[in-house]
Amino acid sequence: MAPSSASRSAEDPTGGGRAADPFIFILGHERSGTTMLRAMLDSHPDLAVPPEAHSVIPLMGRQVPPLDLDGFLHSFSADKYFADWQLPIQSLSFLHDDPRVVTRADAVAAAYFAYAHAHGKSRYADKTPSHTAEIALLAERFPNAVFIHIVRDGRDVAASMVTMDFGASRFAEAARTWRRKTLRAHRAGQELGPARYREIHYEDLVAEPGATLEGICSFVGLPYAPEMLRYHERADELLAGVRDTDHIQGIRRPPTVGVRDWHVDVSPQDLALFDEIAGGALDLLGYPRSGLRRSARARARAETVEFKMRARRARRVSSRRIGRRIASILPKPTAATLTAVHSSAPDLNMLPSVATPTLDLSIVIPAYNAAGTIGAQLEALSAESCAGTWEIIVVDNGSIDHTAEVVARWAERNPAIRTIDGSDVSGASHARNVGARTAHGTSLAFCDSDDIVGSGWVQAMATGLADHEFMCGPL
Repeated sequence: MAPSSASRSAEDPTGGGRAADPFIFILGHERSGTTMLRAMLDSHPDLAVPPEAHSVIPLMGRQVPPLDLDGFLHSFSADKYFADWQLPIQSLSFLHDDPRVVTRADAVAAAYFAYAHAHGKSRYADKTPSHTAEIALLAERFPNAVFIHIVRDGRDVAASMVTMDFGASRFAEAARTWRRKTLRAHRAGQELGPARYREIHYEDLVAEPGATLEGICSFVGLPYAPEMLRYHERADELLAGVRDTDHIQGIRRPPTVGVRDWHVDVSPQDLALFDEIAGGALDLLGYPRSGLRRSARARARAETVEFKMRARRARRVSSRRIGRRIASILPKPTAATLTAVHSSAPDLNMLPSVATPTLDLSIVIPAYNAAGTIGAQLEALSAESCAGTWEIIVVDNGSIDHTAEVVARWAERNPAIRTIDGSDVSGASHARNVGARTAHGTSLAFCDSDDIVGSGWVQAMATGLADHEFMCGPL
């Protein structure tokens, strides 16, 4: 099998003898300094770090699907995050000639290499905060990957998060989210071991940037470069292609201690609450607690937050468990069934304009600016089989990216896919209702444009809905 790093020399895009170079992943909770670290490392003369790529996991796939290189390139070219790289699709033409590109992971790594090659560099790294939750998967798919996890005092993170227009809006929820995400990454890193996982503190990076960066360079196999400390001099270049830059203007200044200080910015009541919610995480990660006396009121508030957030998660998890039980007792689809389904796929151009139940199942997908993810979902659905007749309805909720073009390309491959306009009112709920009104199936199933259905999902939905009025299950 081809090495998943797809590392090559900058002079030779089809190969080149640097296969041992690790694929570097920069991880961290939001507002923890990942953008500054990306700016520093991208300023290294040998290392390129593109803008965030939240579509890596959907594009790579969780179930290790076979590589359809043309389909991969179509999805890559239409993806809104990869579009931020400003990388011409022609720069990936070498993938067709590289025998090492066997899996989707190989193709993803090769795309990162192409970005580095376009910037005259030989090494590449990823900086996408959502990958902090995917260490185990990324470590498996990229066997030579290494992970740099930047951790910041959770009290400063929570104080910053509540001022943002994304993420948790309340201090207590921000504290719990920091604890959960940070400890999850910490545990995953401990399982990988020190050869593949390095944890650094944001506070060390701003207080002693040179020494901290020297340690990082040694970890990833790069010589130290003083240019990394002058990242702020090229801030405009670093911000090019980044979607929302209002909250990351800090990279225009050099490393600065005390930009946010929980001793000043956080009230004693919230500090006591944080100790109750995430004090154990502070202890584990080497941060001192506030020193305030514990109070019954803070404990009660922490317990309330914990209960509410656990209940919210339980509602999501329970639906997935029900679906897994149903899927486990269903027979596996056969090649004969798959052939029968494709041969009986309806000509949707001949269906009446007023919805009538002429099919067994309609799958409705609301989509808004989903060009970067919906291709993977449609590919997974197109590979599904079902004993009855079914259709896939994509409801475009007013997308302004290339969602329509991506869906149109998949509709050419699979006549069971059709698109309808649901842009009159914004919101996924409205889009689902529009899809339901125009569906031709006696049963309805819903999935999202940024997920990927698992093998057997369509048959599980169809079988369950044949006997029950309502069911739910995992993708």
